[in-house]
Amino acid sequence: MEWRAVYEEIRARVSDTYLAITGDVARERAELKGHISGLEKKVAEQEKDLMTDPLTGAYSNRFLPQCISAEIARQKRNVGYNWSTLVCDLKRFKRINDDISYAAGNDALIQYVTQLKKKLREQDKIIRRGGDEFFIILPDTAYDQATQHIVQKLTMEAQVHDSLGNTQSVLLESHVQVCRGCSDKTVEEFICLLDSLVTTAKRTSAH
Repeated sequence: MEWRAVYEEIRARVSDTYLAITGDVARERAELKGHISGLEKKVAEQEKDLMTDPLTGAYSNRFLPQCISAEIARQKRNVGYNWSTLVCDLKRFKRINDDISYAAGNDALIQYVTQLKKKLREQDKIIRRGGDEFFIILPDTAYDQATQHIVQKLTMEAQVHDSLGNTQSVLLESHVQVCRGCSDKTVEEFICLLDSLVTTAKRTSAH
C-alpha cells in the first residue's frame, strides 16, 4: 500500500534526523564538558598561584586567614583538639643582604623554606608573612610539643651566592615564638596577636 510506504519513509527520515540531532547534542555536550573542565583547571591553578609565595614556594600571606579559620573551626568541633603557631623571624638576615648580596638573601629564604618542608610534617603549613618573617601553622600540635620538638628543627645551613657568583655557607637561625592556638578569638584577632609577636621578635632579634 502506497500510504504505508510513504509512512515508513517519513518515519525513517525522522529517525535519521533524530539520531543526527542527538549525536550533535552529545558532541556539543562533550565539548562543553571539556571546556568547563579546562576552565576549572585554570581557575584552580590561578588560585594556587595566588596562595603561593612566588619566591620561596611557601604559602602566601593570602592563605593565612583561611588557614587560621580552619584550625579555629576544627578546635570548636573537637574537644581537646590543640594546634599551635610558630612565629619565626630569621636572625641577622639583614647582614646577609648587606654583607653578601640581595641574591644571597633570596637564596637563604628559598633554602630556608625548602629545608623546613623536609623537616616538618605534610600537614604543617609554612606561610611567608613578609620579608624574613614566617608563620608555621601546626595542626594537632600542643604548645609543649611545639616548644620542645619543633623549634629545634629551625636552625640550618644554606649555600648562598655573592654578587660575583661565589658560593658561601651561612647559618640560618630563627628567633621563634610559640603561640597556642585558641578558638575564643576571631581570625582577625588571632592574626593581630601573631603580628604583635613579630614585633616583639624584631625588638629582641639581632639582625
